[in-house]
Amino acid sequence: MARREITAGKVDGDDRAVRWLTPVEHLPSGVVVRAPGTLGPLLDYGVLTEIVVDDAGIVTRLAEPHSWTEHGPRIRDAVRIAADLDGWEV
Repeated sequence: MARREITAGKVDGDDRAVRWLTPVEHLPSGVVVRAPGTLGPLLDYGVLTEIVVDDAGIVTRLAEPHSWTEHGPRIRDAVRIAADLDGWEV
């Protein structure tokens, strides 16, 4: 399986959020209540406060006091893998 392309994009007016630009037309749109893979636990354990699937990709919002420097690579990898898994609930 080819590695999914994913690019970090800004969310205007929200420094705690990143829009991960990747094709998501196969995923349900909306606020995510359950995500597959290692992305779900990042939400469950409070590293992320919100995950949203929209037309452009997957938006993740980082909880205080966490930093993108500390968690960004882990979140990116979790989004990349989860985007190809079943189990998304919005």
